[in-house]
Amino acid sequence: MRNRCFKDWARRFCERGDTVKLLAPQGVKPSVKSNKHDMADAEAMGEAVTRPTMRFVPINKRTQQDLQALHRVREGSVNAHTACIHEIRG
Repeated sequence: MRNRCFKDWARRFCERGDTVKLLAPQGVKPSVKSNKHDMADAEAMGEAVTRPTMRFVPINKRTQQDLQALHRVREGSVNAHTACIHEIRG
């Protein structure tokens, strides 16, 4: 859910002509040196973005994001249906 919000903001900034790069949390996590707080997170993001091997998250178009949401909802429905069938059989 949170990632979708960031991608929406990224799209809005791109429409204004800004350059946006979204960092994957897995790439930032190794750079955190202390407990989790805003200052440490900001420092870790600044360090991670300077790495030459850092991979960035692509910014999906609105239609791609809607399709992914539809697939997520369908998958949840299928899982709930399967769980109900197993519960009835059990």
